[in-house]
Formats: sequence, structure tokens, C-alpha cells
Amino acid sequence: MTVARTKRRDQPGDWFHIMNRAVARRTLFENRVDFAGFLERIGQAADRGWIEVHAFTVLHTHFHALVRSPIGRLSDAMHHLQLGYVRHFNRSRRRDGPLLRGRFRAHLVDSHAYRAVLVGYIDANAVRAGLVKRPQDHVFGSCRDYVGGGGPEWLCRDWVHEEARARLGLEAFDGARYLDAFPRGRSASAAQLVERRLRRPDGEPDPIDALLGGGGPAVLAWLRHKAHLADGTRPCTALASAMAIRTVMCAAPGAPRSEVARTMHVVLLRNLAGLTFAAIGTNLGCSAESARRIYRQAQREVQAPGELATLLQALGHAALVATYGAPRTALIGAAGGAGK
Repeated sequence: MTVARTKRRDQPGDWFHIMNRAVARRTLFENRVDFAGFLERIGQAADRGWIEVHAFTVLHTHFHALVRSPIGRLSDAMHHLQLGYVRHFNRSRRRDGPLLRGRFRAHLVDSHAYRAVLVGYIDANAVRAGLVKRPQDHVFGSCRDYVGGGGPEWLCRDWVHEEARARLGLEAFDGARYLDAFPRGRSASAAQLVERRLRRPDGEPDPIDALLGGGGPAVLAWLRHKAHLADGTRPCTALASAMAIRTVMCAAPGAPRSEVARTMHVVLLRNLAGLTFAAIGTNLGCSAESARRIYRQAQREVQAPGELATLLQALGHAALVATYGAPRTALIGAAGGAGK
């Protein structure tokens, strides 16, 4: 019996993080002709109005891109791109058979703050792969184009230019300052966050922007909501990095009682970092069962006013700011303009 593929969401105006890699960990792009041919097909899909490409990187084994689907035809764009490239690759090597690992992956990006992190993450891929020492040195990536100017005409620069300008408080985009605008996405903690979020179920709402903009009260309301619903089986979508949570807790003025600190750490790792109890135990040096017990005991305490709730409200929001930067509205105000 053949199981039908799940229909992807693809509404006009949706943003996506798209990627794919070669089958069996083989090389996908072997020479400059391969890279150039793949980028040419991306340009063809953009020229047809199927996608807007805002950031991209193409490595030897895989590719990533941040795209917008202006008319809801992302699948057409990816079919054109991947089928055309596989035909080129097979014919030029006199081979047949599959080249890509499977369907392209397209993860909906419905958070402004997370979108900005993805720009830095995509830029840093070639560095993490050991191909270059600086993101702008990778020839087949948009970082080089943003820093140095030039690049393909199909690269849609408007949103990145405006975001960089707003984040840096500049009157106009400055390529020399581009890397300063998206530093968080290039960190190891951001890479872990993105990889965890790639496992996020399709259709699950993303509350990051609302929590950043709503401050501590919004974060506390979210934590209380998760504590009320928690059944101890499935962690939530990763919203903040575990490293950011540890950093803000260590930097917090005034050390809370040790049992409060550990309880708070468990709650934040579970409901902001989206870690399993086993991963929480590894982070805190305890067993998974101990982490589960602490979390269950905290569920009622989180709901009531008190020391734990007060600390969670402040440090939870601080962890989100450490992960993504200041809320977008604050950035716009600092830059003296409005953004998309």
C-alpha cells in the first residue's frame, strides 16, 4: 500500500528555510561547473517569480537557503531546481539513479527574530564545514555578496539590508558592517538551536516574537501554560539555546537558593530550550528521572506568585534576548524607521 505524501504548507508570503543533501553522504557538488549550474537554476526559479532568495550557501555536500514564497509555488521552484540539477549531474558523469537524499526540506519560518538568526546560521555553514575561515570568503554563498557587493541579480537584498540597518542603527546599509548585524546566528549555540528547531512539527505556532515583545510577563505566562499542559512525555519546540539559559543564570545578580536555582534551570531547559529530560540531566549532572521529578514538582509552584515565578519571568526573557537580540520593535525605534 502506498502512503500519500503529506501536503506541504505553501501560502503566498510564507518564509522557509530550505535545504537538501546528497544520498549516502556523497558529494553533491564536485566542481565549479556544478556550483554554477545549481545557482543558475536557483536564479531561473527566482526570475519566474516562484521564490525570493534572501540568503543562501551551497557547500560540497548540501545547500541551505532562506527564501520567501511570494505566490505559493515553492514546490515548483524546488522541482525545477533539483530535477534540473540531478539531470545535469548524471548526464555529465554518465550515471543514473538517485542523487539527493529525498524530498527537499522546507521549514516554515514565521518568526522575525528566528529569521534573523537563520541569516547568520546560513552564512556560517562554510566555516563550520571547515571550507573557509571567514563567512565572506565562501564563494558560493550570499554573505560574500552582502559584504562585498555584487553577486547575482536574483538575490533579494531588501529585507536583509533593512534588518541590518535597523539592528545597527544605521541610516543606510553598509556591507562592511553586515557581519555585525547577525552575529548570534554564527555561534555554536545558534547552530544547535537551528538543528533542534528543524525537528519542529509543521504547523506548530512559533511564539518567539510575541515572547520577546511581551517581556517577562509574556514569558511567565508561556511557562505557566506549558506547565499546565505538561504530560512529561514531549518537550516543546526549542525557543532559546541551552547555552543562553546557562549564561543568564550565571550572570544573574543575587544567587537564589540552590534548590530554586536548580528548579528554575530545569523549567527553562524544558520549556524554553525544549530539551528532553535525559538532555537536561546531562546539562545539570543528574539523572533523567531526577530532572523529571524536579519538573513535575515545579508545575504547581510555577503557577503561584513567589520567588520561582519572579526569577523565571526575568531570566526567561533574558535568555530569549541573549539568543535573538533585542525585540524587533526596539531595534526599529533605535534606527528611526519601520521594517517589514
